[in-house]
Amino acid sequence: MSGASLIEVNQLKDLLDAKAPILLFDCRFDLVNSDAGYQSYLEGHIPSAIYVHSDKDLASAKNGKNGRHPLPSISEWEKTYANLGIAPNKQVVIYDNQGGMYAARLWWMLQATGHHQVSILNGGFDAWKGAQKPIDTIESISVEALKDRLEAQPDAGVLDVRKASENYS
Repeated sequence: MSGASLIEVNQLKDLLDAKAPILLFDCRFDLVNSDAGYQSYLEGHIPSAIYVHSDKDLASAKNGKNGRHPLPSISEWEKTYANLGIAPNKQVVIYDNQGGMYAARLWWMLQATGHHQVSILNGGFDAWKGAQKPIDTIESISVEALKDRLEAQPDAGVLDVRKASENYS
């Protein structure tokens, strides 16, 4: 699977069932309504997928001279890369609902910065749904999103409910 540009629905399902150490990113987006992708994600996504917003996570601020979705600076990208939990040897799988158009941006950004263990789900979310694979509505969040939510609620805490026998790396 390492290095393959495309992954099939059944291959991804097998990896998820085996609890393989992969990162799964939902890159659904709409140029007309930039919140539509996140809303679609909340309505249903592949289990364990983290939403990646094309404007907020994969682009820098517009200044009127740098295009509609300017690439982030290297330092901005390094921060996003880390906040999403991506590590050099971590397998990444990406999908969208626009024929790979938005997933390809994250794929390219990862490839361009030396992360080659990345694949796009062939057929995207539509192929996953069409194969009648499970859909989840529970939000999986990135490290940055978790930090933001905890900072917004200073009395909140984190309780680790994993079993002591479970191996987490």
